[in-house]
Amino acid sequence: MTPALERRIDADLAAAKPRSAQEALRFALDAAGRRLHFGLGHKTSLSFDDGEREANCIEYSHLFAAAFDRAAARAHLDARAFVVHSDDARVAGEKLAAPGLGDHDWSLVVVRTAAGDQRLFVDPTLYDSGLGWDIAASVTGSVPLP
Repeated sequence: MTPALERRIDADLAAAKPRSAQEALRFALDAAGRRLHFGLGHKTSLSFDDGEREANCIEYSHLFAAAFDRAAARAHLDARAFVVHSDDARVAGEKLAAPGLGDHDWSLVVVRTAAGDQRLFVDPTLYDSGLGWDIAASVTGSVPLP
């Protein structure tokens, strides 16, 4: 994130005051959604500023994870977001043949609690498209932490 975006995120965090992992998650989803809109007609860049721009799933996942980690740190949560790359993405069991749709990046949020780790499978790209963020039912196999 550029210094300008870091300042904006910090100001937004000061106003939002997230206190839980769910509040930090919602904050990060909204922060990414305000700055990105989906598209594949550009070169992938993991440099983010406070302006709005086109992004693919890689960029959505990275900005979401950075915003979540910043929100979790501000709220003193033992939680972290990781970017996950799935190289065999499918819709309704079918692999999509269109360029850029055969694989997909999303985020794994791990919240550590006294009762054990809670894992949230988060897709900020789908969330920004109005399709919800929780992809747990679609994730198969183990997802090791990076």
